Amino acid sequence: MRKIIQIFSYIFHPVIIPVMATGCYFFVSHQFYSTSEIQLTLFHTFLLTFLLPICIYFMLRSMKMMSSSIMIERREERTSPIVLNIALLAILVFYIWENNRIYNIKHFFIGYMLSYLIVLATVLFKKKYSIHMLSYAALSIFFIKTTVDLYKESLFAISALIFIGGCIASARLAINAHTSKEIIIGTFIGALPQIILWNKVFIL
Repeated sequence: MRKIIQIFSYIFHPVIIPVMATGCYFFVSHQFYSTSEIQLTLFHTFLLTFLLPICIYFMLRSMKMMSSSIMIERREERTSPIVLNIALLAILVFYIWENNRIYNIKHFFIGYMLSYLIVLATVLFKKKYSIHMLSYAALSIFFIKTTVDLYKESLFAISALIFIGGCIASARLAINAHTSKEIIIGTFIGALPQIILWNKVFIL
């Protein structure tokens, strides 16, 4: 049972969450966008937030500049990946998507970037909070916001999100990656910027 629960740590790894968030958004709002817009946005997200970070991770491993697994459990090795993610998110939102009209996606990534900035500050103060729960909380709030904005039935989706979130938290606790406090604070760091930006309307 423990090994089954641990699968959630890999399926919902932070590096996958941006692609999931973008895919979920277009799943419920595809009728408002052209096929080319959807494909291009998904491609940019996949390239900048998944493929490139994975390639850089394996490059650092091959150069023996990083010894942790892809979960990067050691606190002292977290700074570089977090800074890299912030930089790539900034490039994606403020440069590549400068003229992109899909504002809800941009707002999500701005909130996501703010969460990473907060967790970077905690790492510099030698604290370690759950980036898995940070990322999943951001995804969950964004998906709920999207379904509410589009007047979609979301009761089942919210129930599923809560269940999956519990499985991810259990998986992180099962392998002693985090304490309960680190799980809760990580969730809060991920959810708060998304909640703050919920009703903020601005064009970038």
